[in-house]
Amino acid sequence: MTTLKRAEIMKRASFLRHGEKMILKFDLSELDNAEEVKKVIEYFSSMVTRMPKKSIVGLVDLKGLKVADEVTHEMINLTESCNPYFRATAVIANDDATTSLANAVISHYGKINMPIYIEEEAAKEWLFSQ
Repeated sequence: MTTLKRAEIMKRASFLRHGEKMILKFDLSELDNAEEVKKVIEYFSSMVTRMPKKSIVGLVDLKGLKVADEVTHEMINLTESCNPYFRATAVIANDDATTSLANAVISHYGKINMPIYIEEEAAKEWLFSQ
C-alpha cells in the first residue's frame, strides 16, 4: 500500500490538449487503496466545480484500478455532483471490475452518454469529436 503525496494526487487530474481542444483526464489507473482513490476523487471534484457548467470534456481512466468494487458509491456521488460541468465523458476500463464500476455509474445515473473504451486513443478520438 502506498500513500499518494499531494503532487501525485494533482497529477491524476490533468489536461490533455489536441489543437484548440482540451480534455480533462481523471486518472485512477493502477490505484490499489480505496482511501487514495477517495483523495483523488475529492481533489478532482474541487477542481471541476470551479469550472463553468457544461465546459468540460472528460476522460476517466480506470485501467488496472484494484479497488473498483470498493469505490462505486464514491464514483456515483462524484458523477452526480460533477455532471453539470461536463459536455461529454468517456471511460477507459480494461477488466470486469472496472467495466462493472463504469456500468454501475451509468446505470445509476440513467440516460447518460458515457461510452466505455479499452484503449485511451479511441476514447480521446471520440471525445475530440464532441
